[in-house]
Amino acid sequence: MIDLREYQSRTVDMTREALKTANSVCVVSPTGSGKTALAAGISEMVLDKGKRVQFIAPRRSLVTQAHESFNRFGLDSGIYMSQIEFDQRHKIDIASFDTLLSRINLPHSNGLESVKLADIFIVDEAHCAASEARAKFLNDVRSGIYGKKKIIGLTATPCTSGGGGLGNIFDKLVVPVTMRELIDTGYLLQPRYFSAPKPDLSNVPLVGDEYNNKQLGEAYDDAKIMGSVVENWLRIAPGTSTVVFASTRANANHLLEEFERHGVPSAYLDANTPDEEREDVFAKVQSGKILVICNVLIVGMGVDIPRVQTISFATATRSVARWMQGVGRGMRPFGDQKFMNVIDHGGMSRDPRLGPVEDITDWDLAPKKKVQDRIEQRKKETKERKEIECPGCHSVFKAAHKCPGCGYQLKQKSEPLDYYEADLHEMKPIHDKFTKDEKQKFYS
Repeated sequence: MIDLREYQSRTVDMTREALKTANSVCVVSPTGSGKTALAAGISEMVLDKGKRVQFIAPRRSLVTQAHESFNRFGLDSGIYMSQIEFDQRHKIDIASFDTLLSRINLPHSNGLESVKLADIFIVDEAHCAASEARAKFLNDVRSGIYGKKKIIGLTATPCTSGGGGLGNIFDKLVVPVTMRELIDTGYLLQPRYFSAPKPDLSNVPLVGDEYNNKQLGEAYDDAKIMGSVVENWLRIAPGTSTVVFASTRANANHLLEEFERHGVPSAYLDANTPDEEREDVFAKVQSGKILVICNVLIVGMGVDIPRVQTISFATATRSVARWMQGVGRGMRPFGDQKFMNVIDHGGMSRDPRLGPVEDITDWDLAPKKKVQDRIEQRKKETKERKEIECPGCHSVFKAAHKCPGCGYQLKQKSEPLDYYEADLHEMKPIHDKFTKDEKQKFYS
């Protein structure tokens, strides 16, 4: 039996209960909580009942990563992905979502066969399954056209990139454990947030609910901003293994040059970087040979490099998923670490619609309601204390009169007093004694 942690066993129990009355369940499993181990534990139980599992991942690298993990847990699994022959003798298939979709309706293809063989579908990074083609497939499965089957979605961020819920593909939402609980029990590191200089983004247009990437990159591609990214890293987190998120390839390359100019061993990754080169960079970061990765949305979901303890956002986002997934890359404990660093050049840590990632629990399946709006509303209703930026070290915190980072003593602001406008007259002291008649007149 796979040895699951207490909260993972709780997750299995809650998921099993939800599936009694639903065909598809979305399980919220925070970054670093061990989603692959959880999926392996669920798969083992499914196999014990004589049924089959198909674990679906959104990227090739995640397919091979899950396959290796399942085999380490002693679960014999096959891979369903292009350039690899499908072997239906395996009771567990680790499938590429794109390969599955491209083959499922092709004549003489084993795509449909692989779907019909499975009894339980486990969808990794379920927030990536809301696109039209992927959602159609999952809805076909949960409608029963392929037979009686169940879907379990696993994600740390159960929302679309715009913040809407995943109710178009899932019937129920299960939230067994929060990020705060995992921090308090030592399974994740407490983030320390540092507010850093950022450009004026007021003129950057929005595409949907996110910044226009090209013009966002132009706003950040400024020598002062690029320099401050490196300067702040040298001041706040020198020598720590770090992931830097940039807006564009040009931004990431300029940051790489700036870090290397300061003698910091660094690497660059983007979507065109071959898998082998990418894995080599990850290995060198884990070994300490490389300190900084400058990337464009590559070191995100599914990337597990425990040595990373600093995340630098040299960009801005309005997306809860991107913000949480990015910070989550540095929250896994490593060695004697007590906390991780978030250097925020985008203002997300102080944004009333985002804020510290460990406080975000405002999930809902409603597709048309945004999680950002619920976060903002909750803060207003509960009169939650606003994030404070220390004028000494620029760390971001709340509910304290002294900065936990540098000890700077804050001066508490008082509420302004009500006042009345009036003419004021000078009061002169009277030295003469009052007569009896004056006293009588005064008291009367």
